[in-house]
Amino acid sequence: TLVDEAINTASRVARELRPGILKDFGLAAAIECQAGDFSQRTGIECDTGNINHEVHADDRASLALFRIFQEALTNILKHANASRVAVSLRQDDQGVVLEIEDDGKGIVPDDLAKPKSFGLRGIRERLNALGGTLDIGTSSLGGAYLILRVPHRAGAHEPALPAADRLPE
Repeated sequence: TLVDEAINTASRVARELRPGILKDFGLAAAIECQAGDFSQRTGIECDTGNINHEVHADDRASLALFRIFQEALTNILKHANASRVAVSLRQDDQGVVLEIEDDGKGIVPDDLAKPKSFGLRGIRERLNALGGTLDIGTSSLGGAYLILRVPHRAGAHEPALPAADRLPE
């Protein structure tokens, strides 16, 4: 049992560090896979029924949105006391939109102002590098929502991503 758990953990960590599914199958499939892993590991239901597989984002935006999704799930697990997460991925005239909402305790303004709120700070920094935006509020499920928007030509004038944030060749 311990060996099986260790193998499963090593496999999960490898997928999270270098999401090959992102490069091979795209952002929608990678988010669905991550949501499935999260649900299985935590018992928190993750509804991915509103993910559009026709969404097209460049490698830079796809990886940033995937990493943000990972961080959002981590924050939900650590802070929200949620039992359900709903995810939506779509494309509109301005770019790619990723929405994440939960039925947890929500986010209050004091949470956003915490100096050690590294998760939300990292999310904002990734979006800023792409010229994207973040909207945070109260979810229709009762918890919090994040709406992330990344323009079609995300970060066209920004420097290249660090090696740790590039998709594998």
